[in-house]
Amino acid sequence: MKLSHAGGTLALLACSLLPATASAYNQVYFQGGYSNLTVGDNHDSGWITQVGYSFAFTYSMSLEAGIFSNASGKASLTDTDTHKEYVDYRGAVMALRGELPISNMLLAYGKVGANYTSLQYSHWGNGERGNDEFGGVRPYVAVGIKAPFNHNLMVSGEMQYLDMPRGFSANTFTLGLQFLF
Repeated sequence: MKLSHAGGTLALLACSLLPATASAYNQVYFQGGYSNLTVGDNHDSGWITQVGYSFAFTYSMSLEAGIFSNASGKASLTDTDTHKEYVDYRGAVMALRGELPISNMLLAYGKVGANYTSLQYSHWGNGERGNDEFGGVRPYVAVGIKAPFNHNLMVSGEMQYLDMPRGFSANTFTLGLQFLF
């Protein structure tokens, strides 16, 4: 186990020892936001949506599973020969989430896990158009802050990093709703 993974695991374990908070319930969440897709020196921005479920082990530790999709259609990248390249991506995440109250009304949280991403990549090569489909499991991290809207509803802001196969990655900022039950 690498030192950085061990440190993240210890931090999440420490968060599980914190006192009870209002988010001790299982949650269903919906998020939408802005995503910046990058491969090499090429990048494009678009919209991303995510929906998921969080199972609470303790008041501060949860296991989360979700699915995400590039909501704005295919991202268009321009290569060095000014040919358009198009990428459509979607996938799933599985992560441990640790929460930490930072005030009476705000909770900070962090997620560490893995994502499976499926990419459809249309590009130019040797004067011909090519289409590739590939996928893989890669690291996923996120940090966020959330606040109660009412007894069973929280609003959140989150930044995520999705590492994807073949040098692709996405940095996202999402706003979301989390329903507690």
